[in-house]
Amino acid sequence: MLFAHLALDQLRPGGAHAFVAPAYWLRGAGPGPRHLRARLDADARWRALVDLGRLDRFEGGGAGARAIVYVVDRPGPVDVRAEGRPVDV
Repeated sequence: MLFAHLALDQLRPGGAHAFVAPAYWLRGAGPGPRHLRARLDADARWRALVDLGRLDRFEGGGAGARAIVYVVDRPGPVDVRAEGRPVDV
């Protein structure tokens, strides 16, 4: 979870990051998972969340552990042009 916080600290407007992560933090009740979920909801925009299931995705890595891939971005500045609809600047 530390790497996710560090990535959010470095994420610029208009930027995105993706991680393969253990799935436990999606529903974990501890302060770490709760804080990360709240921070992602507040500081980023969810783009994708993929459950990789219980398949062993990495050689020698935690046979059967659930893993996810998530992608978030931080929206860039928005400008309202003459047509009155927002566009990315």
